[in-house]
Amino acid sequence: MGRDDVAASVIKFEVARGYAVLGRREEALKTMRESLQGWSFMSPNELRADPFLSRLKTDPRFEEILTAARPL
Repeated sequence: MGRDDVAASVIKFEVARGYAVLGRREEALKTMRESLQGWSFMSPNELRADPFLSRLKTDPRFEEILTAARPL
């Protein structure tokens, strides 16, 4: 794992957070799903507690994405 992997993970989650704030639920969930397929600097529990991503909690896909995340 190199710096690029870490930077990509951080950027993807920031993009997902931005989509959530803008109310663009589909894009936020898609970006979250993509980011959790590889290395992640945030755990599913941290994502559940995120104040911006928590706006997606009412969507059942939010929890599905988090429970499908692979452990490090």
